[in-house]
Amino acid sequence: MSTHPQPAADQIWEDAGPRSEGSFLRVVEATATRAVLERVAWDADDRTTVPLPGYRRTNVCLGRMRPTSSGHRFVTSLEKR
Repeated sequence: MSTHPQPAADQIWEDAGPRSEGSFLRVVEATATRAVLERVAWDADDRTTVPLPGYRRTNVCLGRMRPTSSGHRFVTSLEKR
């Protein structure tokens, strides 16, 4: 069983759904029970994100932030420079 961090602002997560392969989400904010996510283009080499046009921010239950086929996989935390 792998561990993953508690969702927090400025983390990058990958959508694990079979129809969403390669979709990345940035945590905008997180509370004790929910997280606000925005879909982004993720450049792993530069560690940068760009919000994708045409997508609204999504409010999800933290129970979905787990590495299952219908959840999300943790990728990295963005560090403030």
